[in-house]
Amino acid sequence: MKNLYLSILLFFLFTSNAFGQDYALFLHGFEGSEESWLNSGTPDDWVTAGIIDDYIAISYDVADLASSSSQAQLINSIASQMSQKSSTGNWVIVGHSMGGLVARAGYEVLDSHPLLPQANIKAVLTVGTPHQGARAAHVALSNTPGYINVKPVLDEFIFRVEEPLDDVHGAVSWFAQFSPGALDQLEKIPEIKNDVIGHIEYFSNASVNNNVKNIIGLNGSLIQTINSGQVSEPSFKRSVIGAEKKFIVVRSANEIVGDRNGNELGALDNFNDIRYFYKANSNAWEASRIAYKWTLQNGKKRDAERKRDRWRTGRNTLDNIDGTWGEMIDSYTIGTVIMSMYVMVDCQGQPGDPTMPGHSDGEEICWELQDVPFSYPVATKNDIIIGPEYAVWNPNEDPDDGDINWYYDDVPADGGYNHFELRRHKRAYTLSGVFQQGELAPPMRDAALWLDDEVFNN
Repeated sequence: MKNLYLSILLFFLFTSNAFGQDYALFLHGFEGSEESWLNSGTPDDWVTAGIIDDYIAISYDVADLASSSSQAQLINSIASQMSQKSSTGNWVIVGHSMGGLVARAGYEVLDSHPLLPQANIKAVLTVGTPHQGARAAHVALSNTPGYINVKPVLDEFIFRVEEPLDDVHGAVSWFAQFSPGALDQLEKIPEIKNDVIGHIEYFSNASVNNNVKNIIGLNGSLIQTINSGQVSEPSFKRSVIGAEKKFIVVRSANEIVGDRNGNELGALDNFNDIRYFYKANSNAWEASRIAYKWTLQNGKKRDAERKRDRWRTGRNTLDNIDGTWGEMIDSYTIGTVIMSMYVMVDCQGQPGDPTMPGHSDGEEICWELQDVPFSYPVATKNDIIIGPEYAVWNPNEDPDDGDINWYYDDVPADGGYNHFELRRHKRAYTLSGVFQQGELAPPMRDAALWLDDEVFNN
């Protein structure tokens, strides 16, 4: 009997604290791994801040989501890994991107799993998750049956940016003093281009080869399972997405192919240097065109016009890079702007406008000032791969419902949150006068407060 009492006493001594422990399960997104979360620093930061006592981050493959049987095996594997950490206490599941869908699909089973008899799944937090399916899963960089081929969009972008590079104007050296990094950046364009294209091809091919469209696309099996009501929802749930601003694709590309030191402001500065370089060359060739016009050097004037227009087109292409990326991931609308400009019209025997060139190659040309519509793609994505309408938990929900979805705007000078930055708990860089590197940052800061105040202490 004494041994029985001693066993009971030891049991309570070693498990009483475990019952009060708070744990987190971190699930990565498409083509990620457990390192995706660990490298973000958020799990350890949450432990240090006292929000959770411990955590696990696991890796899984897209193939694990391909069927109901493979999903069941994945959930059992997750339960086993959770039980090795603790089969008791409170748990919260945190899923980034596709991991948020895994969290929703597996929540109910994990909450009543035999390997976790005394564990309580308190909440599910999703970060940048396309709850209604990812449009990006429907595109490919080739003519693939059933997919949208976006290779022409990429090729056109590269052509417009690279076409004028052989026509660097001699006078641009004067402009370069205002943009000293531009020439260095231009020299790196072939290397940067190949690196970025390589990553785009990698994710595109991985998406097609793993049949991701049929799993988490707009009508994917996992999306349908979640929205069909076959899985229940936790009492505490939160969807966190970022609010995009212009040039977010530049910042995200820096995170993917850069040194990952969080120097996104530096990436934007480099990009602005290149944009200014294009503008400087355009202005220089325009000055040459005017000079050739007044000296009656029509051949050189036309050549200067051609080069000026190339640089202008390159600059406009860079200015609209976010719209191009919207096309690349099939998440955009078509906008229209009206511009007043001179266009060639039928002279009908009348002389041309005396303020405009009246002859070209011996033929009379008439010009007329008209309002001309121009169409251009406008990115509709938030958080780089999803729009607000795809970030709601259930169909027909209001994306602005603060009880379910939280939107986060970054400071305007920084350009907004990108898909990867959302995982962070602390700033990875400094924005002078706004925040310092290492400071807690939304959205993960506020998500952590939600867990600490409303979930674990409710």
